[in-house]
Amino acid sequence: MIKNKFHSQVYKKDLVYEKKSRYIKTKKIVSILKDASKIKLDKLNLLDVGCAAGLISMYLSRYFRKVVGTDIDEEAILQAKKIKVRNLSFKLLNSDGTFPFKKNSFDVIVANQIYEHVKSPKLLINEINRVLKPNGICFFGAGNRLVIKDAHYPNLPFVSWFPILIADYYVRIFKYGSYYEPRLKTVFGIKKMLEKFTIEDYTLKIIKNPNSFYASDVISENSLVSKLPNFILNILYFIIPNYLLILRKK
Repeated sequence: MIKNKFHSQVYKKDLVYEKKSRYIKTKKIVSILKDASKIKLDKLNLLDVGCAAGLISMYLSRYFRKVVGTDIDEEAILQAKKIKVRNLSFKLLNSDGTFPFKKNSFDVIVANQIYEHVKSPKLLINEINRVLKPNGICFFGAGNRLVIKDAHYPNLPFVSWFPILIADYYVRIFKYGSYYEPRLKTVFGIKKMLEKFTIEDYTLKIIKNPNSFYASDVISENSLVSKLPNFILNILYFIIPNYLLILRKK
């Protein structure tokens, strides 16, 4: 759901095309959804918002009754449609960013690391709320502005901390593009953005038990961070790079 460009024109190919990394992320998402859902996943219909080239949507289709991937980038959707799986389809978002689906259409929605790439995060959240069924769940992965290394620009430390004009200059001077693309929020901004939902926060659960949630892309089980006592993790919570949340309609 990048504003104007296809993902491969802005970020490294492993963020879009690299199958192994996409599969690992899918396993993590599925393990969290299994833990959060009271219904077997193979009975549920899922919407993958911001699907890009469709690899995660493809892997998700192995676990769900039906998966629909959607993105505002027409080139991304054309690429994704080359994937041929029986219970998988792809649909372009409306040009204004609204979803081309009826109210209460999906049991599960995945919105992973996309809020920072859309023109209107408020519209995104309203649309997720609209098309999610009353008893449905949404997996919401959210990047944190107060991270030392933004995953979109790992060689530019603290880039997300700066005002946009300075971040744009920082990106240009080190030749990582013409502007700083994502619009990340702090954890306080993220929680405010999601106030329509009841939030079940899996972030610290996963840090403490990464193997249980196939979260090797987030943290290794032998990491010193996972050994920290809970009170220390709670103190450091506001600078955790990514928050992994389950949303339920109020």
